[in-house]
Amino acid sequence: MVRRFRPAKLMAAAAGSVLLLCATGTADAASSADRAPAAQVLVAIAYEDADYGGAQLSLYGDRCTNPGRPQHINELPYGWNDQISSIDLVGNSRCAVILHENTHAGGSTKSVYSDVSNLGGWGDRASSVSYSYNL
Repeated sequence: MVRRFRPAKLMAAAAGSVLLLCATGTADAASSADRAPAAQVLVAIAYEDADYGGAQLSLYGDRCTNPGRPQHINELPYGWNDQISSIDLVGNSRCAVILHENTHAGGSTKSVYSDVSNLGGWGDRASSVSYSYNL
């Protein structure tokens, strides 16, 4: 049996197909700059505000397997210097995060071994970050 559709139904079906195709295309079109290199893992998510609020900065690094070889982000990305107020260590990264007061791992440090919803006196103070294996 051949079924006839009214023009309005045909237009709705066509519009739905276009939306579906566009949504799929958009999801696949994320720039490579937004993705971590294949060998790196998400270590932590830093937040602009206490209680994991505000803007987020994803921190990627190699898997933390060697306690004697810390990894460094010598300078935080533009707009993040002295902005971190809380930090969420990601599940199985096995990393401890060290916040540094100055760039290139300089100045005073604050070690973070678990999620911290409010960095208190260390809020809005970090200028560089290191990771190392969390024993």
